[in-house]
Amino acid sequence: MFEAFDAQVASGAKRAAGTAAAVSRLAKQLQKAAEVVDIHLLRQRAGDAAAKAAEAAALLGALREAVAAFELAEQAATGVAAGSAEAQMRDAAYASAFERACAAENIPLEGAYPDYRVFPFDVRIRPREERAVIGKKSWWALRPEALARAVKRERDRLMGGSFAAEKFGQSLVRAYDVLLPEVQASAGKGVKHVPLRAVLELLQLGTFGRNNYTRDEFAFDLYRYRQAGMTVGRRRVVLGDMRGGGAGFEVPNARGGRERLSALQVTPGEGGADGH
Repeated sequence: MFEAFDAQVASGAKRAAGTAAAVSRLAKQLQKAAEVVDIHLLRQRAGDAAAKAAEAAALLGALREAVAAFELAEQAATGVAAGSAEAQMRDAAYASAFERACAAENIPLEGAYPDYRVFPFDVRIRPREERAVIGKKSWWALRPEALARAVKRERDRLMGGSFAAEKFGQSLVRAYDVLLPEVQASAGKGVKHVPLRAVLELLQLGTFGRNNYTRDEFAFDLYRYRQAGMTVGRRRVVLGDMRGGGAGFEVPNARGGRERLSALQVTPGEGGADGH
């Protein structure tokens, strides 16, 4: 899959790195010799260091040219056009390698190449842009194993992050209290739930409509909140897929599957009609 790249670029990078390492070792010897005024060693190794540095410079120059010409050279040599059978085979090989790498990292991967889903974010592979997009971040290392490790790190970072469950629950309850009269005015007094999409829109108002708080972030907060107590004071927060809830948010469940949440209901607790 990366045979042409490895032959034209990676092998040159390896040679350049080895030669540069040799230059570094020689330079350190020269520095130590200068510190102790070892003129004999300086005269003996200065020429070697200069020759090796010139060799490293030549290799790095060749590497620069190989990198600059790689995409054009590959297209000219193979005649591969986007959408052709060869391109489809190449994409399929990359997809298979990436999916195997994700499985090895125990990443719950959904979707199909080039657009995947790893809750709570998307992974979009864009080889013609020479990048992948993990959530909101561009990632430039495209070898499948490296990309899978980056996806795992981002997922682990999010899953291991702190979550203010109490504050989020309070925000849900406040949004419910604001939205319920509007919903009942249009759908009838018997309705006791509000659409989660409307809750998200209300929470997004704090960013002046810029949608800085995304659907993915909201779905992730719902997922984490369901693992908390889901109570605010003496009121109970209920999330579910209820009639009239409209388009919902898919979140993982305890059985390893997915569950659609579309509506929010806050039930009264003990001590009064509204549970306060």
